[in-house]
Amino acid sequence: MKRAVAILLCAVFSVSLAACAQTASDEKKPDAPAETTTETTGYLETLPDTTYGGYTFRVIAQHFSERPNFPEETETGEVLNDALYRRNKMVEDMLDIRFENIAYEDRGQVRTMVMNIVNAQEDAYDLCITSLADGINTLAPGGFLADLNAMAYLGLDREWWCASITNGMQFGGKLYFNSGSLSPFFYYAPTALVYNIRVAEDLNLSGFEESVISGTWTIDKLEEYLRGVTTDLNGNGKLDEDDRWAIGHDGGVSGQAIFFGLGGKMTDLDENGNHILTMDTEQTVTLVERAASILGDRDLAFAGTTGSELSVFQKGNTLFLVTSMNNVIAGYMGIPNFRQLEFDYGMLPPPKLTESQKNYYCFFNPWGPSGICVPITASDTNRTSHVMETMAYLSYRDVNPVIYDVLLKEKIARNDNARQMIDIIYASATYDLNSIFNFGDSSMLLRNCAVGSQKNYASSYAKIKQAAETQLQKMLEMAQNA
Repeated sequence: MKRAVAILLCAVFSVSLAACAQTASDEKKPDAPAETTTETTGYLETLPDTTYGGYTFRVIAQHFSERPNFPEETETGEVLNDALYRRNKMVEDMLDIRFENIAYEDRGQVRTMVMNIVNAQEDAYDLCITSLADGINTLAPGGFLADLNAMAYLGLDREWWCASITNGMQFGGKLYFNSGSLSPFFYYAPTALVYNIRVAEDLNLSGFEESVISGTWTIDKLEEYLRGVTTDLNGNGKLDEDDRWAIGHDGGVSGQAIFFGLGGKMTDLDENGNHILTMDTEQTVTLVERAASILGDRDLAFAGTTGSELSVFQKGNTLFLVTSMNNVIAGYMGIPNFRQLEFDYGMLPPPKLTESQKNYYCFFNPWGPSGICVPITASDTNRTSHVMETMAYLSYRDVNPVIYDVLLKEKIARNDNARQMIDIIYASATYDLNSIFNFGDSSMLLRNCAVGSQKNYASSYAKIKQAAETQLQKMLEMAQNA
């Protein structure tokens, strides 16, 4: 278990959904490939025996308590902080550098600062960690980022980098970003369904985890569980935050979570390996409508804003909640993490479309700060890549087991069922290119329609299709001409 989960995470986070996890019944658990320990022993010795004379290595990132990427200036007794602190101290001592961690709570500020220093041709940052969907989506097509493929010491085919990004998000042979163990928030990003065990027992509902394991956890099965649950508890004649809800969601990312869970995809690769949009296929339209039939039913589902769905769930009257794992682990905008809950809860992957669908898919939320990139003005890419690779490897070796085995398996999971579901959720997480780049605002359209806040998906996409495809083509051309 100690290091092997990163292999699964990076191997199955897939841009096309084609290379994701196995079915739950034959799921390869995170502790299966333990033999990789031997393979990676002494890996750092294969990197240059070079030190950098006390160089200040400058890392700019979105970071705060709910979006962690940096440690405090000392060990605090908190397991993740201390693991990050020890990782940084080890890198500093090995390479004779000192980290300068430049933290912003607002991811927009990170994007702006990188753009400003590149426009001014300033070598101000060596490394950037920020949102894929609200940062890198602007920086990459704008020409602000260096090509990671051109950096000498990055082992982008190794377990501590995300294989599906390396293999599936190249543009003209160039790779402008990645994700993986170097960013602890990487482990906070999968989406899942959380359920209230007490409410389920009161309603005589059970067998959720057994359904997942048997492969029968489908959208129809979920809908069966939801019937008759939403109730006007306070008798005021309307459904509000004090009533019982069958399902809650955030009115946004949750739409993509259900859509991808059903096997949907927004992008693919053609026969020549070029990125294409699949936004108007018959399957896409059908799956958007199927997601909206549940999430958009206002007599069934509570649609939250700015975290209100989390507050309603934490009151104890919601059966299911569609949410990102970062909300469970760290909380959101002052709303406590789920470790504080007085009632027991379980976790499940989003349902499949049918039992014949081979895999579960857990949408990887691209809005948090898990994207890793290098400003194009960073002057010494040999030094930068040497430090990055050392950080990434030590994160994989030392920080990953703290997050997965301690934080998730001991502190977040409350029973063995939850621990088993965590394995399935994390082995089923999946990317999609358009969820990052939102070509022509098409990704936002799909998620709005999937939660029912916008209607007429097919006709609405037809109006923006040309703009979406043009934006994708411009990014391809930019990379080819860079």
